[in-house]
Amino acid sequence: MVNYCSECGVKLEAESRFCHECGTLVEDPDLAEAVPAAEPAGTEAVNLQNQAAPSGISWLRQHKWAAYGFLALLLVLGGLYSAGAYFTDGNRIVSRFEQVVKKGDAAALASLLQPGDKALIVNKDTALPLLNYLNKDEFARAFLVEELRDQVARAKKANKADKSDKGKEEFTASEGLGNSIIQVKKSGKALWLFDHYSLVVTPIYPYVDTTYEGTEISVDGKAIATSDDEYFGEELGPLMPGTHDMTAKYVGKYATLETKETVTFGDALKYYEVDLDLEGSYINVASDERDVAIFIDGKDTGLTTGSFEDIGPLLLDGSSEVYGQKEYPWGVVQSEKLPIKNTYIRVELEPENEAFRTTVQTAAKTFFQEMITALNTQDTSKAAHMSEPVKQSIDTLIQELKAQKAVYNGKVNKIAFDMDSIKLSDWGGEYKATVNMMVDLTESVHLSVDPSSKTTEDTSIKQTLELTYLEQRQWIVTDFYDAYSFNGANTEEILL
Repeated sequence: MVNYCSECGVKLEAESRFCHECGTLVEDPDLAEAVPAAEPAGTEAVNLQNQAAPSGISWLRQHKWAAYGFLALLLVLGGLYSAGAYFTDGNRIVSRFEQVVKKGDAAALASLLQPGDKALIVNKDTALPLLNYLNKDEFARAFLVEELRDQVARAKKANKADKSDKGKEEFTASEGLGNSIIQVKKSGKALWLFDHYSLVVTPIYPYVDTTYEGTEISVDGKAIATSDDEYFGEELGPLMPGTHDMTAKYVGKYATLETKETVTFGDALKYYEVDLDLEGSYINVASDERDVAIFIDGKDTGLTTGSFEDIGPLLLDGSSEVYGQKEYPWGVVQSEKLPIKNTYIRVELEPENEAFRTTVQTAAKTFFQEMITALNTQDTSKAAHMSEPVKQSIDTLIQELKAQKAVYNGKVNKIAFDMDSIKLSDWGGEYKATVNMMVDLTESVHLSVDPSSKTTEDTSIKQTLELTYLEQRQWIVTDFYDAYSFNGANTEEILL
């Protein structure tokens, strides 16, 4: 006959006197029938129970619910411990790091990282260079993750060996692996039981060199330093590992120079040198004219030719232009604009321009009109476009007419100018000009005592005039004489 425990229902072995599961006494039906009727019912069974049941099992049977509760508490505490160990495990933070990098979440990445230098700022923006670098270089990302897991394993191994060292508060797992841009670091306990791990960013301090005092050095668009020397070199940082755009920009008087380098910092122990030298040069500008003002890209440099001062720095790529400009009495003359491609540039001015020729022609015409008028009136006092020596020579002619008691009457009809003959010269700041011209005149002469002796003649004379420009802003004739040549191929005529 198969028996079952009356307390817990478990199947009992044959001839078992106690339940092997809960310890309850098993009642034997056969044994109950053999008990004499005279004895009180149940007396022998109770005695057998009291004599044969083990004391431990009896206690458990009497306090089974307390035992169940204790076991449940142990299970809960074990679960909480396992959960705490799981959530604080170093490999978990490494896995989280790998996930946010693959996802491209800069904010989440920044939340996982701790700065290895108090001056290093870790936020969403500064984490981007590291994120971009690891996403672009899959090999570097895989290598770093594997290295971080190795650091965690080393940390756990080292912590087991160092448990007796009560004074040790933290441990850097990567000791001996110092080239890692991120370090696994044990930083105290969580809930007084579990080791807490952090990911610490190793700061980078590149050596940056550039040229020209006042050059601004920027990283990812943010200025971090300004050079204080013509040849600047200094260790800058701290910077986040990763890929950065580094820029040097010099804003000078004559030009703005700029250079950019994209650099990747992927090794914490590597010496990084970033060359941000600016490609600038100094130029010298000369001219065939004296004291020509020098303009670069339309701006007056404040310098003139002949000063032999170097101008710069400038790029020699033709992106900037230079020209010369000078103010003459007849107006401002500007040279052709030349692209800056060499360190020596010569600007050519053409002061013998249309304005210059017009002023010379006007002065020459006025001179002949004043000279004829002076001969007609025998008075040079009103002649304003001739020098004193020229007036004296005309006065001499007037005296000769007076001595002969002759009367002169002339009229200028036409003047033809040889345009190729109009030349300008600079005599130490004094401007001189020459011009060849052909003058058509109608002249008559008669004796003052005999008007009937008048003779009239149309004549053409070729004359060369020498003129000087005065401070009064006008040309005067300083000499006139017969022209040796006259080129009729390029002439301009003025009818009077």
